[in-house]
Amino acid sequence: MEKTSDYSQYADERTSRYYASRAEAIVDAYSAAESPLESIHSYLPSGGACLDVGAGSGRDLLWLLKHGYRAVGAEPSAELLAAARKKYPQLREQLVQASLPDLAGVDGPFDIILCNAVFQHLQDSLLFDSIFSIRRLLRPGGSFVLSLPLEYADADPATHRDSKGRFFKLRPPEEYLYLAERIGFVLRHRLESDDSLGREGIVWVTLIFERISGEARRPIEKIESVIREDRKTNTYKFALLRALGEIAVTTPHAARWQNDGYVSLSLDYLAEKWLEYYWPIMANPSFILQGAKSDQRADIVFRDPLTELVQCWGPQRGGLGTFKQAWLQGELPSELGSLLKITLGKIKEGIKQPIRYAGTEEKIFDRNGADILIDQSLWREFSLMGRWFEDSIILQWAQYSADLKTNQQNGITASTLLDTVFTAIEERREVSAARQVYDELDAPRCVWTDRPLLASRSMAVDHVIPFSLWHNNNLWNLMPSDAKVNNQKRDKLPSRALLSARAPALRINWELLYDRYRSRFALEAKRFMGTAEFSGGRNSFDELFRAFSEAVEVTALQRSVPRWEPK
Repeated sequence: MEKTSDYSQYADERTSRYYASRAEAIVDAYSAAESPLESIHSYLPSGGACLDVGAGSGRDLLWLLKHGYRAVGAEPSAELLAAARKKYPQLREQLVQASLPDLAGVDGPFDIILCNAVFQHLQDSLLFDSIFSIRRLLRPGGSFVLSLPLEYADADPATHRDSKGRFFKLRPPEEYLYLAERIGFVLRHRLESDDSLGREGIVWVTLIFERISGEARRPIEKIESVIREDRKTNTYKFALLRALGEIAVTTPHAARWQNDGYVSLSLDYLAEKWLEYYWPIMANPSFILQGAKSDQRADIVFRDPLTELVQCWGPQRGGLGTFKQAWLQGELPSELGSLLKITLGKIKEGIKQPIRYAGTEEKIFDRNGADILIDQSLWREFSLMGRWFEDSIILQWAQYSADLKTNQQNGITASTLLDTVFTAIEERREVSAARQVYDELDAPRCVWTDRPLLASRSMAVDHVIPFSLWHNNNLWNLMPSDAKVNNQKRDKLPSRALLSARAPALRINWELLYDRYRSRFALEAKRFMGTAEFSGGRNSFDELFRAFSEAVEVTALQRSVPRWEPK
């Protein structure tokens, strides 16, 4: 005996009456049209167990069986079921009577669940339970295919009825996305199509979700869990996440994509970022503990060499910005170069700790020799969201430091660390090396207008990608500009047309900078481009321009930065 759900308690009476009275005509009409699965099946796993919810005419169920799926169709209308079984006797055992929201009488798990043109007929109160039932019947990793009307000229938005009297509510696809994501689905594909019956004024959207396991977390949730939930004995985890976010946004090509689901990134890149982050903390006149150990000198393994490095450089030489410039240009005294090498080695020892221990429920990083391995989905999240959660990481870092007993006793507050960090970021703005090159030109010209810069005071050195967005002093990002024009540009990004038009001027300036600071320019360019070499030849500068244009466009899109052209 076939088990059924009590369809009557959920069904809209007028909608049910329409399908009951026209069952055979509906089956004939839909059976004569091509199944929409023809156009979307390439996005679905091949084979496996499939449930067609709202099977209706049986057309899509028949398609699934012919293409090797073990398929079952669930249809609430007894009249439609009878008509479909009459049309396709071979489907008699595959068609069962069951309805949303509970789909009682249907047993999973399934690899694929289809809901084609069903949810617009459901009342708001049934949406959550319906999607939750689908989740219950779908195995982790399975696909949920939700097809909805995006446009439907016959639907009245005031009454939520169509001309046939059916309940018909057009909802934004994002509403379904919100409901699904809250209970463990992630959207994999979104497709739009015309009506399979050729009706005018109708457009369909298909959302293809994947059900993640109950224990799995989305990439952003994994990052958030490390920030807020992980046990911390020092500030290493904050530093690691901050560095990954910054590198993913500003030098994404530094990572190498692998075939095993990971990207790899050299620990050298991370070590240099950590040096930048911890330098101002070591330079602060007050001792700011960075770990929970009672021994103040043992909180972080690189405190002693980094503190010595900061003190040896000395405030008379400037801060971190001038140190990094001298370092990249090979101008550090030999004894400082040796101390820097020791410091970076100790920092890399520290980095290995959060790589090993980050993640409360699952390990989210791994290591391969001198590289960190990052899940590709996590790296995409860093690339998209790195700048957005950087401030959150810094705030949590500051609060952690303020909560340490020794810091409390010494009057160190969260604002102490915040002032230290944000002041240090601004102090990293360093353009003197590029300015020196441009000052020595007989006839420097504004990179944006090509007008001559008649006096040194009329020339500004412009961060093409604004420092407020990237905190980046790489030589390829520093261009001579008329001071008034630079004031117009401020924190905007040059338009695509302007970049293209001024490409020759950019290249000329890059060649000048490369000739003066060959090793520094090549190192910065290689990291930015993700290449092993930068020869200084025409092809190298062409590749640099392509990477540069990509960075400008991605930054503009991701951060909604206004585009600019000179007046």
